[in-house]
Amino acid sequence: MTTKPQPPAIPPADPGLAAHEHVYRTLRLRIMYGEMEPGTALTLRGIGKEFGVSMTPAREAVRRLAAEGALMLSASGRVSTPDLGPERIEELATIRALLEPELSSRALPRPHMALIERLRAINPRIGEHIAKRMRALYTARDRSDMQKHHRMIISALAAGDEPGLRLAIRTDVTQGLKMLVG
Repeated sequence: MTTKPQPPAIPPADPGLAAHEHVYRTLRLRIMYGEMEPGTALTLRGIGKEFGVSMTPAREAVRRLAAEGALMLSASGRVSTPDLGPERIEELATIRALLEPELSSRALPRPHMALIERLRAINPRIGEHIAKRMRALYTARDRSDMQKHHRMIISALAAGDEPGLRLAIRTDVTQGLKMLVG
């Protein structure tokens, strides 16, 4: 029997942070890290209650997230996370497969060994984090070696291997997005 992952507790608000900014940042992180499934319906009242804020900060956070494309706001006022259909996933895969290898190759002359060592230290923790948080995307997937492509990226960075870096980045992007439709 599997249990549905629960959203993380709301982090305490920074006293110097406006209420709408706290709501915005927390919701944005939940969406970015897959803690809210595509098509999840939200209400301003529900957001306000969850965060202990009035409708105004909830509305402002939703407005900003909708402007960024992280939330969908219908003409009737319905708020939801975007539904990732096959066409949208294909569009994202194409854009990322073009941009990310190019950007990584431009950054290639700049990484120093301290950064590479930091990446090597972080990479194994990714699987642990996913397992602990039960990220919805990975719950039904084989998680035996999700960091393989990351290791290839780090190795290419360390070797200054631009073609290898481009290939590793493109492979990581396409394999990751295949998980969404597979």
